[in-house]
Amino acid sequence: MIINILSVDFITDVIDLEVNRERKEHGHIRSLFKDQCPELWAAEPTLSATRRLYFSITSNARECFGDSYFARIRLGADRDLTKSVLKQRLYDYFRQRAIVGYDFVDNIEVWIEDSEQKQEGCTQYLRFSIVPKDQTVTSGWELLVSYNGHSIVYDTPLSALDLKATRYKVIVGDEVVKVRDLTPEQKREISSIFPVVNKELVQRTRCH
Repeated sequence: MIINILSVDFITDVIDLEVNRERKEHGHIRSLFKDQCPELWAAEPTLSATRRLYFSITSNARECFGDSYFARIRLGADRDLTKSVLKQRLYDYFRQRAIVGYDFVDNIEVWIEDSEQKQEGCTQYLRFSIVPKDQTVTSGWELLVSYNGHSIVYDTPLSALDLKATRYKVIVGDEVVKVRDLTPEQKREISSIFPVVNKELVQRTRCH
């Protein structure tokens, strides 16, 4: 495994974080507790009986709902919260430049199309995980970047395939998601969704 550690400097120490009262049952969602942002609870009397609010690493609009608020967060004051905010910002940043998803331990993973393609009818991607860390080898925040290998994706969309498997990932737009987690809106774009080849699918394709 190839690993690089990059130091991180915050452009600003304070950010405004959008949070919501409710969350989906499943998703990449984190909590904001009262003791992490007492100023918000003090400014919003309706939150007096609310223990926590929620924000999504991937998309608040897709994974959170209910009343929304903006919490003023000081980066570095709370390690877990800072790590979650950094993951959210990294996910959004790379969505605009590459394809993003999660690896098997829930770290953000960036997929970049390989410069060398070996199979017709498929596209090969190189995968890199990006993990925010605090003071592992430096005195501040860092990004641990590691190469996770490659994955092969059908160039044929789901709409033109008759796949019986149920456990595989797909590329939809600029994200890699589990097929069972596709939203109704995403499913309506089935002609633009492409399956990632895994062990269940490899016998149905020459891409492996």
